[in-house]
Amino acid sequence: MVLPDEVARMWEVVVHHLEQEKDRNVARLMEAFSEKQFGLTDGYQLSEIHVIDLIGNMENPNVTAIAERMHMTRGAISKIASKLKQRGDIESFQLPDNQKNLYFRLTRRGQRIRRLHADIHAQAEKRVVNFFSRYAPEELQVIQTFLSDVSKHIEDMLVE
Repeated sequence: MVLPDEVARMWEVVVHHLEQEKDRNVARLMEAFSEKQFGLTDGYQLSEIHVIDLIGNMENPNVTAIAERMHMTRGAISKIASKLKQRGDIESFQLPDNQKNLYFRLTRRGQRIRRLHADIHAQAEKRVVNFFSRYAPEELQVIQTFLSDVSKHIEDMLVE
């Protein structure tokens, strides 16, 4: 039987590990992204890359639609869009029947960044599939239940 002190120590180790790994993984992802394209994406934030990806995936995206999809403020998306326009990744346009709203589309450079982003996601997905393939379906179910329970527990703690 696991004693409460042992559970508390295990929980502390898990949370500490998750915090450290999140920071390291975001840094590694951006480093790999930059190295893969030999400087094409130097100085980009992950949110900027995700805005580029969204613009490429949406029909006539505007600040409001992007903000809703990314769960960010319109002001934050406007700042990101301004940076991306200055870098030459996106351009704005208006529809012939709606001269009020501004929409965005990717430039060739933005399309290259989007393809690179998709390639990195595909490589990561392949690694994840290879990693989890070593577990039996029953073991994966236990892992999924555990991770779901941990996630719910963290959410509950944040609400308290």
